[in-house]
Amino acid sequence: DGDGLGKVQENDIGVKYMQNDNITESNIIDAMQDQYVNLTANFRPEESITRAEFAKIVCTVLGQDLNKIENEIIKLEVKIKELTEELFNENVYSDINKSQSIKKKIDELNIELEDKNNKWLELTEIIMEN
Repeated sequence: DGDGLGKVQENDIGVKYMQNDNITESNIIDAMQDQYVNLTANFRPEESITRAEFAKIVCTVLGQDLNKIENEIIKLEVKIKELTEELFNENVYSDINKSQSIKKKIDELNIELEDKNNKWLELTEIIMEN
């Protein structure tokens, strides 16, 4: 069929619910509970899907990944703020070792934050393309 993608293999859409290259009933239940599968939908693994259906699957999965990354970014920003405020504590700024240790941790967290922000940008670009 011209509009469809043909049979989509599980690894084409990154399904994490596979065991020994097979999707089991428990995998489907897990996917339903994680809201990757619509609970009211019919399960028809042998049918082709359209490009629009495939795009929706990709956007749903990436959207969930995007939310996870956003939460991780928020946690990192909070931790960086807390550590930065700690630098103004007299017990810290008067102790060069404590101060350097906290600054080092802030630097490490900023690197991690930059990586998460870049990943977030990549995912948003992919979602916007679909």
